[in-house]
Amino acid sequence: MGSFPGPIRARIKLIKKDDGSFDIDTTEFMQELNDNLRDLYEPITSSWAVTNKTVDRTLDCDSNDALVLGDVLGTLIDDLIKKGIIEQ
Repeated sequence: MGSFPGPIRARIKLIKKDDGSFDIDTTEFMQELNDNLRDLYEPITSSWAVTNKTVDRTLDCDSNDALVLGDVLGTLIDDLIKKGIIEQ
């Protein structure tokens, strides 16, 4: 019989019944998984605002032009706001 890795094994309990069979109690594991998923998908509130931006989704990593980098970063921030990942 295989075993669960450490972090999961601690949260999943095997319960031996009187007839020799087992039940699996995953209550703690499912609660922690639910909490982690809620935290992962909860929008970040941070009051972002982008001004004086030209939409630019092309980044030349060898460029040393701060204005182009600012436009690309501003476009990314606006896209994240539109997706609800961060809030304005």
